[in-house]
Amino acid sequence: MQSKTEMDDAAVHLLFAANRWEKAAAMERKLLSGVTLVVDRYSYSGVAFTAAKKVAGLDLEWCMAPEKGLLAPDAVLYLNMPIDAALSRGGFGEERYETKELQVEVRKTFAQLTETWWTVVDANRSVEEVSVECAKVANDAVEKCAAGEATRRLWDAR
Repeated sequence: MQSKTEMDDAAVHLLFAANRWEKAAAMERKLLSGVTLVVDRYSYSGVAFTAAKKVAGLDLEWCMAPEKGLLAPDAVLYLNMPIDAALSRGGFGEERYETKELQVEVRKTFAQLTETWWTVVDANRSVEEVSVECAKVANDAVEKCAAGEATRRLWDAR
């Protein structure tokens, strides 16, 4: 989302969550039919970015609540890179939330959300190296699902 439009942070968060719920049944049907889904910036990202804004009333628990019960991913690839390295890459700052200050808070929030089964990928390497690691994790997740790993829901254990 580019920074040209001002919207209430709670409303934006709820719109993204509502969109995920709107697509949830179709996603589940596809998964049950054997389709592999790759989803960029799913619930964890939405929660991290909204909570990182430090807006009164929009704490981590509030941000997680509308996402609870959605399908949980079979794998999460958290691409980790020092903020200064990200700043040096082309295009940084073009998106609404790409400021150094917010990125520092987003990293802190992701640290609170990180689960033991996530794969943290050192993204401060070549595209080829990162790609190889991500492909391995993705292929492993597909194999586990093909072997019958059970579907989970976001934050059922919380």
